[in-house]
Amino acid sequence: MIKFINKSGFIQEHLPEPASKNIPAWYKDAVSYLDGNKKNKKSQVKTNKILESLETNGTIKKCVPVFDSMTAGYILKVPGNIEVFKTQAKDGYAMAFSWDQMAPIEIHPLSQAQDYPHNNIHKVGLPKFINPWIIRTDPGYSCLFLPPMHRDAKFSILPAIVDTDTFDFAINFPFTLTDPDFEGTIEGGTPMVQVIPFKRDEFTHEIYDAYDYVQKYPDTTLFQKEFPDSYRDESWNRKSYR
Repeated sequence: MIKFINKSGFIQEHLPEPASKNIPAWYKDAVSYLDGNKKNKKSQVKTNKILESLETNGTIKKCVPVFDSMTAGYILKVPGNIEVFKTQAKDGYAMAFSWDQMAPIEIHPLSQAQDYPHNNIHKVGLPKFINPWIIRTDPGYSCLFLPPMHRDAKFSILPAIVDTDTFDFAINFPFTLTDPDFEGTIEGGTPMVQVIPFKRDEFTHEIYDAYDYVQKYPDTTLFQKEFPDSYRDESWNRKSYR
């Protein structure tokens, strides 16, 4: 289980939700098949002789790995409206922010992240969302914090991993603007962070030639079958975040 604890002292209008309830509009509006033409599995596949690969008429909306990444975990949202504007600085201008009490931002001195790739957008300091939520997970579970995946966003947090089974404080999120010329409003309720809990484990790695791998694991199929949805139908496992 994952717990979100409001430590702000204010009633929060925008609550954490499963990512599956925050699918972006572009994905909802996308068609599943080119020209809207759904064909059967056999006629859906043709060989591209130039690329020596298989093609189908399915679009990105039919890509289960994209869907899984987009709907994994939970979404934290911007607590309230944030105004972004430019102010004069020594070498031109700097980005500045104003907000109501529900959407505070702090600024890290840029020297703390002077080597971080921020496209020279932030010339005075690096902004940081002050998160109103303490996040706790069961023993042995950590959380991966990412910019919400597959979205056209005005900002992008710095990804991080936190052991949320032992950390008792709110996790704040430094971010960069994605457009150096952006001025305007970041609306309250905008997806801010994608939170993906995972069980910690100790991993090792091995490298194989395909032939050697099949000899060691003879029941393994290394090559994708020549019809659409083979991953979904034969390999995919449904995930649940509630």
